[in-house]
Amino acid sequence: MTREPREIAGHTVFIENVPRPKPALRSLRRVFGRLTGTKHVERFGVRLCVDETIVPRSVCGAILAGTYELAEAELLQKGLKPGEKVLEIGTGVGFISLLAARLTGPQNVSSFEANDTLKPILDENRRLNDMAPDLTFKAVTKDGQPVVFYRDTNLVSSSIIDREAGATRVEVPAVAFSGLLASLEPDVIVMDVEGAEIDLLRDPLPAGVRALLVETHPHIVGTEATDEMIERLVRGGFVHHTVMHKNILFERERADG
Repeated sequence: MTREPREIAGHTVFIENVPRPKPALRSLRRVFGRLTGTKHVERFGVRLCVDETIVPRSVCGAILAGTYELAEAELLQKGLKPGEKVLEIGTGVGFISLLAARLTGPQNVSSFEANDTLKPILDENRRLNDMAPDLTFKAVTKDGQPVVFYRDTNLVSSSIIDREAGATRVEVPAVAFSGLLASLEPDVIVMDVEGAEIDLLRDPLPAGVRALLVETHPHIVGTEATDEMIERLVRGGFVHHTVMHKNILFERERADG
């Protein structure tokens, strides 16, 4: 698929729109997995727990169907080069961090997660894959100060943004984004933070960051704020985009060189 040139913020940007994959027989996969009592499955070479005594039923269903974080996994495989250092913000159940570890080496992956109730799931998934990329249970914010986190029963909706959905309000420790960029010097950043990407990406990223994979949330923060974020990244030199559903892989240079 060719990349289409487009003018954004006075820059020529090359955008590739990729249809979101739709795994065949996804409903049957989910039903079959539950009927047979499957406890773990493999996706993209990563083993994931689907034991509903540990993992929420909705997440188990998506993993069994093959749809859980599918776009992120496809784009990560497309954008990550061997040996690159990865900073992941918002690791969830650990699927993408483990995939990144498989692609570039566990020693090259540093993940951060604000929701420490996910620890049993993360521990099990790391055990299943015999890999333990660096993991810190802290939020990542602009200033690094403790922040209010809204912990939702639907773990994929938990966020530092109050979505007024009856989530539990807790205070969690945080680390400053700028400090991580300086200390870890990542080549690639992976970000899924349920709308907090707008604030985190207000300032230019260091020149050493070659690629950014971010899930956008216009339904939470608004289309205008998301478009402004994209324009800021374009002005910062990210002129190649691969778009899949709400996920965008930004690159400062073409993946094929």
